[in-house]
Amino acid sequence: SGAAAKCFLEALRLKPGLAEAHANMAAILLGRNDRGGAIEHLRKALQGMPNVPEIHNDLGFALASDGQFEEAAKEFAEALRLRPDMPAAKRNLEHARARLQAERAPK
Repeated sequence: SGAAAKCFLEALRLKPGLAEAHANMAAILLGRNDRGGAIEHLRKALQGMPNVPEIHNDLGFALASDGQFEEAAKEFAEALRLRPDMPAAKRNLEHARARLQAERAPK
């Protein structure tokens, strides 16, 4: 929502490296279909919380939504490395790999 976004942006103004605020802002931006903004915030969130598989999965989702399937697959794989029993990351990785294969197939 607009109010939540304002709160997260204010938190980031006061503390630019606040990883949780970046992750939450990314979720809002994804909901608004602002993939570029979401990707930027998720990358910043990972700087402060590199071992959170949900953030890797969310970044992979944003990248895949932007057509960046190779980078997305790397993020999904990292999410699974951190949490091997994460069904969403497993499904997302399979989807990204299938899209990569389709892109590379002769036409």
